[in-house]
Amino acid sequence: DEMLRFSQLNGLDGEEEYPQEYRELCKDWKMAPSKGFDLATWKDVLDDESPKGLYLEDHELRQTLDRLIGQWGESLAQQNKDSGPPETADESEKNPRAEKEARRSPDTRSEEDLPRVKRSGR
Repeated sequence: DEMLRFSQLNGLDGEEEYPQEYRELCKDWKMAPSKGFDLATWKDVLDDESPKGLYLEDHELRQTLDRLIGQWGESLAQQNKDSGPPETADESEKNPRAEKEARRSPDTRSEEDLPRVKRSGR
């Protein structure tokens, strides 16, 4: 559940209080707990500085993202470890772009290769 994961990344201790907290948040925002939050409403929740919101500063959102990426990376590393050695076929044979990407160092990435994050209202 994405909401539980977000809550844990931002200091929720354990899963015991989550169901009640989630129901209250849904009630405050007039959302059905079974359906959850749409992206537009979730953005509003994170930007709302009132008691019903879950306002986070930009640096706090970045920390949350960094923690999430860290967990994802650890999970991916474990999956790779569990799956055994990589296949012997050259990656460029499977993906013609892989050879070009492999030669490109991080310093020579083009602007179009960089991820874009756009936040409104800040």
